[in-house]
Amino acid sequence: MGESIEIVVLIAICLVIGILLINGKCSSMIVIVGYIGMNKEDKNKFDEKALSRFIGLIFIALSLCMMLIPVGQYFEMYWLENISVVLTVVLIAFGIIYPKAGNRYRAKE
Repeated sequence: MGESIEIVVLIAICLVIGILLINGKCSSMIVIVGYIGMNKEDKNKFDEKALSRFIGLIFIALSLCMMLIPVGQYFEMYWLENISVVLTVVLIAFGIIYPKAGNRYRAKE
């Protein structure tokens, strides 16, 4: 039961971060680590609002995938945990590949 509480807390944190990013309330892309280290010139090349919204949606989708873990434990359907892991890996891969393909989040000049 203790494992489920930890996962629920993690789900809540991911949901809050996702909602903050989608609404533009999170301070200047602090969640995106690579963005923090960029200089001003490089930061101006990106559409911060669109990229924040995308990362927020990824956070919410990840939290929904993580919800399968306590649900699977509660109903003793442990195959839901495996589905959660697979969906998480797919979402992370999508979150890495999609923004880079086609320069979707480059600022309009």
